[in-house]
Amino acid sequence: MAINVNTHAADAKPDDLTWIKGIGPTVERLLFERGIFRVHQIAALGDDEIRVIERTVGLAGRIAREARITPARAL
Repeated sequence: MAINVNTHAADAKPDDLTWIKGIGPTVERLLFERGIFRVHQIAALGDDEIRVIERTVGLAGRIAREARITPARAL
């Protein structure tokens, strides 16, 4: 499954994802490495995409469990 994350302009500064509860500098870096640079990208993730990200960054259920999507969608 491909995750549609191609919304980051090369010259644009990424969002600070660490304001979302449970995302620290390490998880933020892992998300950046996978092309996720914006809060709206996190908010738009579907359940299948969340599971793929959890597996690839070693979070195994933490995104859903810690409700990281909810604060991103609140914007």
